[in-house]
Amino acid sequence: MSLIRRVCLLIAISLVSLHAYSQLSGTYTINQGIGSSSTNFTSFQSAIDAHNQEHVKIYPVPNSGHFKIQHDAKRGRYLIFDVIGRTIATGNLEASGSTDVSITVPTGVYTISIITDTGSTVIPFLVD
Repeated sequence: MSLIRRVCLLIAISLVSLHAYSQLSGTYTINQGIGSSSTNFTSFQSAIDAHNQEHVKIYPVPNSGHFKIQHDAKRGRYLIFDVIGRTIATGNLEASGSTDVSITVPTGVYTISIITDTGSTVIPFLVD
């Protein structure tokens, strides 16, 4: 993968992270530089349940469409979205604490929404 393509994908991941909820709980201010001045946007509050984020992981990232969801939930489900918000895949989490996921999608940035009995979280990831 070329350097320019990797940089574009990293920028897209950053934008998806901000758009599909920040992974860090807290309040953020975004500054946009225009010439020699900058404009402050309104701060926003993250919608992520920070407690649940610590208990849900996906790996490997990036991946080829095959990855695992590691969790400590007794039950739950996942939804995978592309960058324009279309649902790509859905499924149930396995009670074992590890769920294998396999999707056939083009290279790009996706987000996974994981909803468990303890809360929910959104994690962006890259398929290459």
